[in-house]
Amino acid sequence: MHKLFSFCFGFGLLGAIASTWVAPRVISILFTPPVSFGTNCEPAAAWATDKLISSQIAGAVVGMVLALAWLAVRKVKSPAKKDAPSTAAKPVV
Repeated sequence: MHKLFSFCFGFGLLGAIASTWVAPRVISILFTPPVSFGTNCEPAAAWATDKLISSQIAGAVVGMVLALAWLAVRKVKSPAKKDAPSTAAKPVV
């Protein structure tokens, strides 16, 4: 079950990264007017999408660092597991 969740979350993260990378470019292609009229908002939109991408990447990196720190602290606090005595029946001699 642990591997299944790791697999799902890993591919979810890859999907989020892919959509962060692709979506602004698709938006700029789909919503660019065929002719320029009066006011040009393309530089402002390009700046906003660049800031969006950089903030999403920074958030992903901070989240990964915090997750690694949490796992490291959790591993240090957990006591070392000792081998449990075997509960299997021993042959009587």
